[in-house]
Amino acid sequence: MEKPGKTLSERQAEAAAMLGDKLNHPRLGATLALVEEMGELVKEVMELEIYQQAQARPKMEDEVADILFSLLEVCNAYGISLETAYDRKLEKIRHKLPDWEEKYSAGLKQMKAKLD
Repeated sequence: MEKPGKTLSERQAEAAAMLGDKLNHPRLGATLALVEEMGELVKEVMELEIYQQAQARPKMEDEVADILFSLLEVCNAYGISLETAYDRKLEKIRHKLPDWEEKYSAGLKQMKAKLD
């Protein structure tokens, strides 16, 4: 039987422990590092989608993981529980889904057919 994965809270605590007091960024630096990692993902998406470089795919996976780690650091820096914030946001989104489906579903389907 497969072992259950870690919760977001467990991953957030793990990231905080790894960085400790010696390696964590100040709040502004943590936020800028997150933006930097997003830019690195965008670069790999360009490599894959525009320049057709297949080797970008595994790099994208690394960048997504870097983004999560950086996001956890931002949450730690500002005292935000990512798990709590995410659950609260999902509940808000659930209430919006019927309107979004009505407004955007047909257009998204067309664009996915065109762009994917």
